Amino acid sequence: MDDTEWPCPNKSLKYDKGDNRHKHSGKDKEAKVVYEEGKWVGKCPKGFSIKVAQNLLENGIPEFRKTIPEKPRRIWSYYSGVIYAACSSESEEGKIWHGYPVKDEPPRKILEKLKKLASERGEEKLIKKWLKKE
Repeated sequence: MDDTEWPCPNKSLKYDKGDNRHKHSGKDKEAKVVYEEGKWVGKCPKGFSIKVAQNLLENGIPEFRKTIPEKPRRIWSYYSGVIYAACSSESEEGKIWHGYPVKDEPPRKILEKLKKLASERGEEKLIKKWLKKE
């Protein structure tokens, strides 16, 4: 499968923050990526709604691996100047996902789509600012 065969919106996906998952919950009004305990961790803005997260997931861009073409590795999205990635736990067979802001750029083809989306929203400067973050 590839992103041209992926339904959009994909209503079969469910966003689940997790009851005890606080790693990606930020305390600031802006999304950030911070260095914690030896690794980079994306922090969503304080009060980031599950409704927004679900919408980003359903309308995101899938990244497929050649070794596992039937299920995306990650689903990428863009919101208010920030690039997010969502991952699924292996135990949920690709139906339950959680997302977070990312420091790394997505694959080039996906990045171009996210930049186009930002441009359509008049947010070129915001996404450029995010991509230059350390």
